[in-house]
Amino acid sequence: MNLLKIPYYTNSGWIIIKNLENKFSVINILFGKTKELQFRNGLRFNILTLLDCLVVKETIFDDAYHIYSLSNPKLIIDIGGGLGDLSIFAAKNFHKAAIIAFEPDNFFYPLFKKNLIKNKISNVKIYKCAIGSKASYDFYIQRNHVKSTLIKDDKTKWLKKTKVKGKSLNYFIKNSVDLLKIDCE
Repeated sequence: MNLLKIPYYTNSGWIIIKNLENKFSVINILFGKTKELQFRNGLRFNILTLLDCLVVKETIFDDAYHIYSLSNPKLIIDIGGGLGDLSIFAAKNFHKAAIIAFEPDNFFYPLFKKNLIKNKISNVKIYKCAIGSKASYDFYIQRNHVKSTLIKDDKTKWLKKTKVKGKSLNYFIKNSVDLLKIDCE
């Protein structure tokens, strides 16, 4: 671990704990007894790893994608939707916005869908595909689910290779986009 990151992790931990409904749930997450975050602002997320806590914290409490600076957006695109943090956060803040999300990962896609249901979100449409110019892609998923890639790295242990459908972004966009988030390869 990089020692320079300790203050960031410590501060992030406090922000997460401060905003949780049940502060003791962090202990359960640390010991793998639960994989659910329930925040005082009403948002709820199932997660895969402890790293997902940081992703949620950066998206929601740091406002990494500047959701609060948007004014009445009509269309938000979320490429690399992960567990659904940005889409759900945006949907809760902008009930009339159309949100289109893409997540090709076999682990995150069902988690994203579960988080949509958990948060009673109806204005997000999620697609299980990669955005690009090809009809399909070979997709590699790392064993700890922290990273997925289109590039096989012989130094990394891969769970398996999966073929995912590819679609052009133009297929989905008919109007102007107010926010385009791209967190993928």
